[in-house]
Amino acid sequence: MNVRERTTDRYAQIALYHANVVGTMGREMRGKIPKGMSVDDWAKALPKGQGAIVQELRKTIRKAAPEVREVVKWSWPWYEINEPFAAIMVAGDHVNLELYRGTKLESDKVKLEGTGKSMRHVKIFTVAELRGLPIADLIKEAVEFDAARGKGPWRV
Repeated sequence: MNVRERTTDRYAQIALYHANVVGTMGREMRGKIPKGMSVDDWAKALPKGQGAIVQELRKTIRKAAPEVREVVKWSWPWYEINEPFAAIMVAGDHVNLELYRGTKLESDKVKLEGTGKSMRHVKIFTVAELRGLPIADLIKEAVEFDAARGKGPWRV
């Protein structure tokens, strides 16, 4: 085993710890990506059901918006073109697709949850449920909104 393989294994162990154990760091750390770990390694280290949902969701996002960049911000995978517009977060027994400007989206085919000023999310419990949701349409709408806003300090 070379150094890189050992490092990846170490990151997988850390991700499993964060995904499954509250520990001394508190509840807010559960499921987050440890510093220096790739999104691929994080997704593989998640519990089987959540990992499969995350991988399928990442595939759906990339297919709907090939120009999108996947970056790790605030310990979660975020998707951005001009600015971050969506994120994947694990929670309990499901995965959330977070939409940064979800209140601005007009999707009536997907139940967007949340009560904050602008963020909304979709709860996904299984890969089958994910495949039945029009997530690609939601991502395309979020990308269009992001493109229309442009990049700059005038956040809407």
